[in-house]
Amino acid sequence: MFTDQAEMPTAAVSRGRPDLASRAVLSVLFTGVQVWAITVAVLHVPVGGAERVALAAALAAAVITVLDAWHELWTRSRRLLGRQHLVWAAATDGTPPGPR
Repeated sequence: MFTDQAEMPTAAVSRGRPDLASRAVLSVLFTGVQVWAITVAVLHVPVGGAERVALAAALAAAVITVLDAWHELWTRSRRLLGRQHLVWAAATDGTPPGPR
């Protein structure tokens, strides 16, 4: 696609990095809030019967949401690393960076 590194658009190469960093920060904050909420709900909310089932369902949804946020972050980071590998291969002799 690009024959010379000078021809490559820098915005396309570095555009994903701030997005990934902001998602990582939001995932950490979201995880902290969810852990706090689960702790408060389990330790301080007296429930019984149907309320206990509803609370268990809500807590399970919170855990699934946290896991999904981290999975999305992991997937985006792997995709970004794959793109960087392709950019490196296009800009050099085709071998990825790292030990040989």
